[in-house]
Amino acid sequence: AMWRHVFTPNVRDHGFAALRVLVKLPAILADLGIGVLLYAIVRRFASTGYALGAAALYLLNPATIYISAAWGQVDSVAGGLALLAIYALLRSSDEAPQSRAQLLWIVGAWLAFGYSLLIKPQAAVLLPLLVAFAFVDPTRRRERVVATAAGMGAALILAVLVAEPFHPSNPVAALHWLWDRYAYGAG
Repeated sequence: AMWRHVFTPNVRDHGFAALRVLVKLPAILADLGIGVLLYAIVRRFASTGYALGAAALYLLNPATIYISAAWGQVDSVAGGLALLAIYALLRSSDEAPQSRAQLLWIVGAWLAFGYSLLIKPQAAVLLPLLVAFAFVDPTRRRERVVATAAGMGAALILAVLVAEPFHPSNPVAALHWLWDRYAYGAG
């Protein structure tokens, strides 16, 4: 009975209640995903109680609930992808050196980071952290530098593929168009 008004037309809202729910759903699902990622990251370094506490602190924060559920802001989608990039880098350290899985985790981190930048460029502050990760462990430095370069290339290809529909068959113009959008938004 509580959700009945969402799926039944109302004269005052012209039947757009279901649309409002669908518009807010990506932000809500992203917040839940961030809660899972926070739990996984904190659990790597602390007990289950601290991990649950960190996830609950984010998920039950009134600002988080209000921004996603009431306003439907999708900032959490970009933030979640940036957090996924950090998790993927941490996860790559669990794999054996010179393994394909380590390469895939690092490339996946760069793809998540690149997609986050395509949504909102605020995650750019994490760029030095992602680059520095390649140089942290001297025993894995060579593999991580190669994986980081491959990840950067994959992120650029992703940017071209996302911008390509706006400038078909001209990848340089597509990247220029994308850069102009960022420059306009920064101004």
